[in-house]
Amino acid sequence: MRIIRAIGALVAGVLAWKAVAWGATFVGRFIWSDYAAVEMERTFSLDMLLTRLAVGALATLAFGAATAWVARGDQRVIGAVIISWLLFSIVDHIIVWDQFPVWYHLVYLAYIVPLALLGGRVVRRA
Repeated sequence: MRIIRAIGALVAGVLAWKAVAWGATFVGRFIWSDYAAVEMERTFSLDMLLTRLAVGALATLAFGAATAWVARGDQRVIGAVIISWLLFSIVDHIIVWDQFPVWYHLVYLAYIVPLALLGGRVVRRA
């Protein structure tokens, strides 16, 4: 049963992360034409990079909340899912390493675990 809950928590977390990230990016393209113009080339300004990190932070909070909700507070499941997401993110950032500044990757990877845990705590308190 724990493995099924872990898989469900991972799926819920990823879907929550994607929904926030894609939704914010979709809206951002319409309200920030300069962003839309450089998105494909990934020639982002500092403001754009910081905005992307902020969106990633919100998405990571949603990931943690969804994960904790589906895991029903099971700390082992939550921990395993968060570590899985961190490992996936590391691989993903290695793939695009040359497309962003090093500090950008390090900031994103550094906030995954604490923000995912924080998102999970919000669900536990509610």
